[in-house]
Amino acid sequence: LKNMRLDLGGLGKGYIAHLVLDQMKNKGIDHALIDAGGKIVMSTPGQCNENWKIGINIPTSKKNILPAELLLKNESVSTSGDLYQFFYYKRTHRDPSPRNISSALC
Repeated sequence: LKNMRLDLGGLGKGYIAHLVLDQMKNKGIDHALIDAGGKIVMSTPGQCNENWKIGINIPTSKKNILPAELLLKNESVSTSGDLYQFFYYKRTHRDPSPRNISSALC
């Protein structure tokens, strides 16, 4: 399609999260949850819980989550949205260099 772009960043984050979880298991860490920018991978939860409880934000709110939770173990899940993914741009003397772009989370 014209003007369509493909971003493989999500695949990379998910892949790295799986590698981190594998390394943790190799080091004897049996219970772990890795969140790599919305790409979440997990092992079994600790002894107190049967599943990991994953809450997802209401798309327009950083403080409120959807009423249902995901109950998962030994799985992965991916979320996306622009609630946390945006940048503030400041213009200084017509200089479009990356040093003039700052993350909203910094």
